[in-house]
Amino acid sequence: MIQVVSPKFDINQKVWLIYDGKAVERKISSISIDIKANNKQSNMYYLIDADADVKENIYLGQLFNEAVLFPSKEDLQKYVFG
Repeated sequence: MIQVVSPKFDINQKVWLIYDGKAVERKISSISIDIKANNKQSNMYYLIDADADVKENIYLGQLFNEAVLFPSKEDLQKYVFG
C-alpha cells in the first residue's frame, strides 16, 4: 500500500533558497508529488517571485526539490553556515 506524506510547505507559502549563488525568497505556486517504484516520495515545488499572484502564475515558475527550500532566511543561514 502506498502512503503519501503531506508536503512540508503549502501553496502560496513563501520560502527561501540559494539561487544563482544568492539567498532569495520565492512563493510556491503549485506542488508535484511523485511516488517512485520503491514507494519513495518526492515533493517538487513550482516557485514564482515572492510578490507575484499565484492565481495568474499557477503553471509558471521553476521546479525545486523540497530538500533545497527553507521556511525562513534564518533557517537557510543555519543550513549554510551551521
